[in-house]
Amino acid sequence: MEKINNIFNYLLPAWLRNNAKTTSPDTNFQELISSSSIALIFKVIGMACGYLFILLVTRYYGAYTMGIFALSLTVLEIFAVAGKLGLETASLRFIAEFSSQNKMESVKSVYIKVIKIIVPLSLFLSLLLFFISPFIAEKIFHKDYLTIYFRTISFALLPLVLTAINIESLRGLKKIKEYAFLQNIPVYLLSILILLGSLLFIKNNQLPLISYLISVVFVCAISMILWIKNSEYYKISSKAKIHLKSILNVSMPMLLSSSLFFVIGWIDTVMLGIYRTGEEVGIYNVAMKIAALTSIALYAINSIAAPK
Repeated sequence: MEKINNIFNYLLPAWLRNNAKTTSPDTNFQELISSSSIALIFKVIGMACGYLFILLVTRYYGAYTMGIFALSLTVLEIFAVAGKLGLETASLRFIAEFSSQNKMESVKSVYIKVIKIIVPLSLFLSLLLFFISPFIAEKIFHKDYLTIYFRTISFALLPLVLTAINIESLRGLKKIKEYAFLQNIPVYLLSILILLGSLLFIKNNQLPLISYLISVVFVCAISMILWIKNSEYYKISSKAKIHLKSILNVSMPMLLSSSLFFVIGWIDTVMLGIYRTGEEVGIYNVAMKIAALTSIALYAINSIAAPK
């Protein structure tokens, strides 16, 4: 990791390298640069995996299946935003604060309260999505064949929400390597391996979604293990008094902002799904993924800037 940081520093503009040297006592700046370099590397690897997955889907299944996959993930994300209730950002805020003060009992208390909210809520939303899938497919998207795909992806809701909470909690502990890895790489990497293995035996339009679902479940388990390990979950008590109201006071505005962000980021896919064909949705989604390359640097800086 030190060699990676040295390479990254070598690639920095001269003025930024000089600034880092002249402000060596500023540990915040040094941590910003080093952690951002790690996040940047994982982001690039993750995007490469994402593009490879898209390439496999479009090459072997076509734009039609890619469109179905994109619409299914959009519906999943809509329900996931409601399931998270803004608590992933609240977890980041409180865990970063308490861990910096070495109050690990409070960290555990916050995490437990968040889990007690999101698990039953996500289970309810998952069941809701399963049963109203015919309505969404027929009345909103006017494509009744989407019902089976929406029902398949509904099983990914709870593990997806749990993963988001665990990842942001690790980020609050400034475990940027773990955060950046889980955020970017394993879901699509595992999806690629499962999809390639499945192609040897069967070719079904549901396979991309099923491979994604299985990957989300595996990543959820990995994120849980990493959270327990890094937070020393079983070594500390949770006797600290953290009021649920104070957590919700932070999470509810975050729910509003994340909902607005979601509208900005996904309304185009939803509108295309309503008015255009699945093939056009697939082509558009691939083009947008390529355009997302411009966001790499911003993501890298935000990964460590947010907990600070």
